[in-house]
Amino acid sequence: NLTGANLSEAVANGAILRGVIATGANFNNAVIPGADLSGGRFIGCTFVNTVMPDVIVDKDTNFAGSRFVGTYLGNTDLSPTNRVGAIFRGIRR
Repeated sequence: NLTGANLSEAVANGAILRGVIATGANFNNAVIPGADLSGGRFIGCTFVNTVMPDVIVDKDTNFAGSRFVGTYLGNTDLSPTNRVGAIFRGIRR
């Protein structure tokens, strides 16, 4: 359970976070390329300047109400996820 965790500047290449509950967690400036976030609950999280290319998500991954500002997504496709109320600004590919 990572609810409310401060993961700012964390480096976790290929991290397996399947089904994790991380509601309200802070991922600012984190580097998580290739992480598996399938089925995770990232409701209300903050992803400012986060580097997250090639991240694995699915229809059960929930980013509702999260903020993505200056986030580098590379080839990551968030379209299968729940993004209701999420804010996207300055997304980098």
